[in-house]
Amino acid sequence: MELVRRFSKEGDPVALERLLADLDAREQDPTWSWQADDTAEDRAVTDLIDDGVDPMDAYAQVYGLDPEVARGEESRQTAEQMRRPGETLDQVAKRLYDEWLETQFLAAERYTRGILTNQAGRAAGIDGRTLLSGRRREPTSTPRTSSRRGGRTTRA
Repeated sequence: MELVRRFSKEGDPVALERLLADLDAREQDPTWSWQADDTAEDRAVTDLIDDGVDPMDAYAQVYGLDPEVARGEESRQTAEQMRRPGETLDQVAKRLYDEWLETQFLAAERYTRGILTNQAGRAAGIDGRTLLSGRRREPTSTPRTSSRRGGRTTRA
């Protein structure tokens, strides 16, 4: 589907039609199998995954990569795909964190039936979002780790 999106985005209807026709032909060919296109490395990765190895670790092991570097690269690529026009990677990370935090807040609100803070917390001006995010003042772009809370990273 990524190729279809790319061809559609580039505005090349002839190339898109050729691609779709080729895909249709593959689907109609009873002798074609995705396994026929597998390489020895693909099979090795699949075997490791079948043995219970984490997919990223399996890929890194077969291709001789550092799994943490591969995870970081995958995260960067995901952030690049989520980037809006004119947005920096830091802004993407902050936006995604804020979206995740909002999802967590809504789930907690639903679970607690709308009562995330007790009376003393509400009197101190702490609402549910502040409780989850740790934000009590204007947010900045610098992450802060609070050792008092077991090293939980928050945006200050």
